[in-house]
Amino acid sequence: MPTSTHDRFAPRGELRPEQLRAYVEGRLNAAERHQVELHLEHDPLAREAADGLREAGAMAGLGALHAARPAGPPAWPWLAGAAVVFISGAVWWTFSGTPEHVAHTDTTTHTTTLQTIPESSEADETTALQPAEIEAAVEIPETLYIGHTTTDLHARAASIAEAAVEREPITVERLEGIPPALDTTVEPSAPASIRSKRSSMQLLFLHDLKVVDPRELYRVAPLLMSDERHVDANFADREQQQQGQEPQRFSKYTPYMDATLGKFVRNQHKACLEDLRFLLQQYPNDVNALFYAGLCSYNLGMNERARSFFHRAATHPVQVFNEEAVWYHALTLSRLGEHTAATEAYQRIAAQDGFYAERAREQLKGGGK
Repeated sequence: MPTSTHDRFAPRGELRPEQLRAYVEGRLNAAERHQVELHLEHDPLAREAADGLREAGAMAGLGALHAARPAGPPAWPWLAGAAVVFISGAVWWTFSGTPEHVAHTDTTTHTTTLQTIPESSEADETTALQPAEIEAAVEIPETLYIGHTTTDLHARAASIAEAAVEREPITVERLEGIPPALDTTVEPSAPASIRSKRSSMQLLFLHDLKVVDPRELYRVAPLLMSDERHVDANFADREQQQQGQEPQRFSKYTPYMDATLGKFVRNQHKACLEDLRFLLQQYPNDVNALFYAGLCSYNLGMNERARSFFHRAATHPVQVFNEEAVWYHALTLSRLGEHTAATEAYQRIAAQDGFYAERAREQLKGGGK
C-alpha cells in the first residue's frame, strides 16, 4: 500500500516482492537500499519477510518455485501446490525450534526509531561471516571499546535501574469506621488471570550482561550442535565408517552463552565473535547473538558487520536491545564516516529523551563525529 505522509523519514511508494528479494541478495544501489530499509523500519511484516528470505535455502527454494511456474493457464494445480507448501511450512514452524515472534514488551519506556544507511552486500548476510574474516580483524584501541561499562543499558546495574519505577510515598488518612453496604444482587466478577498479559520479558544476566531468556525466544529449548563429527577415512565399508563416527555433541543455550559472554568481558572479542557466529549459523535471528556480535564487530574494527548486526538487533521483533542497538548503530555510522546520517540518528535519540539522550546531545555538541 503506497505511503502518503509528510514525514521525510517515511518510505515512499510500496515495497515490491522483487525489490525485497534484490535487497536481500545485495543487488540494489545505495538509494534503492535506503528506500527498502525505510519500509523495513515502518512495516514489521516486511521485516519478517526479509528475515525469512535470509534463512538458509530460502532464496534457492524461491527460485525453484518461480522456475516451476507455467507460462499460462491452467493455474489451479500450482495454486494447490502452493497450498501444500504453505501447510507443510506451517507444520514445520509449529514443531521446530524457530524463534518465536514475541509481542513488544513494556520494559522499554521510550519508542526508538532507526533509520539506517544502506548496507553493503558483504554485511547483509550475517551467516556469511567466516572465521578467516574474524581472524584477520584488527582490534581498535582498548580506550575506544564499547559495551564494557556498567553504565551501559545492557549491563545489569543500568538495566535494573532503568526498569525500576519511582513511587510516590503513600499517605493514609484514618477514617471513622463505616459498615460496608453489600449489594447481594450483583454477581461477583471472575478473577483476572495473572497470566493473561505479560508485561515484560524474562531476562538473564550472564557476567552482569543482559540476555533474553531463551524460553522467551523459542518454542523448543534450543540446542547447539557441535561441528561435524570426525571420521577416519580409512574404513573398509560404510558400516565400519558409521561405527567409527564420533557421537554428535550438543550444548545447551544458556551455558553456551555464559561461556561466550565470559570471553567478551575478558576482552576476547575474536573468540566471542566466533562463538556467536557459530550460534547464528543455527539460529540466524537470535537477538542476543545479533546484539553482542555487533559489539564484538565494532571493537574488532569490523564496522560494516557492526552496522548490520546493530540494525538487525534494533529492528528485531523482540524489542529488548532496540534502544542500545540504535545508539551503537549511530556510533558505527560515525566510525564509518557517515556523519550526516550519524547526526540525524543522534538528533532522533536526543529528541526521544531516552536512556542515551544525554550521550547523543554530547555527540551533537562535538559535531556528530
